[in-house]
Amino acid sequence: MVITTNMFKTVADFILSIPTAIIDFTFSIRDWVEINLVTLQTISFFVSLILIAGIIYALVKSKYFDYKTERLMDALMVGNLPRRRSIKGWQEIMKNISSKKEQDWQTALILADNILDEVLKLAGYYGKNLTDRLDIITSAQMSNIEELRQAHQLAQRAKKEDFSASKAEISEAIYIYRKTFQELRLL
Repeated sequence: MVITTNMFKTVADFILSIPTAIIDFTFSIRDWVEINLVTLQTISFFVSLILIAGIIYALVKSKYFDYKTERLMDALMVGNLPRRRSIKGWQEIMKNISSKKEQDWQTALILADNILDEVLKLAGYYGKNLTDRLDIITSAQMSNIEELRQAHQLAQRAKKEDFSASKAEISEAIYIYRKTFQELRLL
């Protein structure tokens, strides 16, 4: 097949016309936007308002702001938020311990252990975990520290699947946590 000059010229004209078509299309879009700019700005404004309202609604519904406010106030040691949170948690513990299900008793024990861990972190006791924090505490700092360590060991066992304990054992551990929370003036 022989390429003639005429074919070459046709292909070259086509290739050179592509940028012209793109430029013409771009200018036509620009002209349309200029004519409808106020309308587009108005639509964009209302769409933005709706999206912002949706974000705020989602944050409020998820209680994101409540959580952040609690954390900030806890860090600043302002107000009684740690006390209110521990009371709320304690009410949940009492609801679970009064249940007839052994699983609920275990949940109560684990919840009490988690609240103690959080309280000790806020109080400035350092350590990788609650066991480390309890090892730092002396009997001069907390009167029932030995009982508390035993209650924590029971809670650690409760986090495993093959855990079994009587309601009396768990209730005794919950009583130890209660004494500790009272000593820390959280209840």
